[in-house]
Amino acid sequence: MAGGRVAGTEQKGEVFDIADIRAPILSDLQKMALAGATQASFDFSSEAILHVAKTQTGLADFGAMDFVERLDLWCQCVKEDEYLSPISHAGLWTMFVRYASDRLRVEDMCKRHPEILDIKIDRPIIVSGPPRSGTTHLLGLLSADKRLRSLPWWEAIAPVPTAADAPTAEDANPRWTRAEAGWQQQDAMMPLFKYMHEFSPDHISEDIELQALDFSSYLLEWMALVPKWR
Repeated sequence: MAGGRVAGTEQKGEVFDIADIRAPILSDLQKMALAGATQASFDFSSEAILHVAKTQTGLADFGAMDFVERLDLWCQCVKEDEYLSPISHAGLWTMFVRYASDRLRVEDMCKRHPEILDIKIDRPIIVSGPPRSGTTHLLGLLSADKRLRSLPWWEAIAPVPTAADAPTAEDANPRWTRAEAGWQQQDAMMPLFKYMHEFSPDHISEDIELQALDFSSYLLEWMALVPKWR
């Protein structure tokens, strides 16, 4: 190795020297977020998460309930990971509630418009590969072909529009606007993260966000140490 790189290779792109890995130096915004998360209390139980989802959406039908066993395991894994920070707990709690809420909305949409289930997807292009193998880049490349229908991040995290998401003169796409606000907030909290993985509203997303409505897939392994989930 030479200078952190394999000898004889050419370094492309920006190089970052992260000097505070052992003892992070936090910005004022990061300190404020950490203090707020530390003071908060999160009930990682399926009962609490599903209750909040029902309250937020005004809906109650989750469809098949076999996912609850998996959600219980997700919650158990989070509680058993002693290395998770308060901010991680806050983020995971919000994420779990979002998945449960979106599951309610999907079930409601399919009940009101069952014809959706009859739509045929002709010749889908499926990209499959292990993490960090380049699947995201390949999806981005394929999405450049406008004959194809791709999944942007703003739609992946809010697959069913609500009444509040109707276009207005001030905002043509409230779901996009919320995704942009989330992206800006993430960038303020973790400014180097975008160099590893982009999450701007128009970034083309894998369908793992949709799989997560069933509390399945390997998604949780990105967020915590979860040997029981593996």
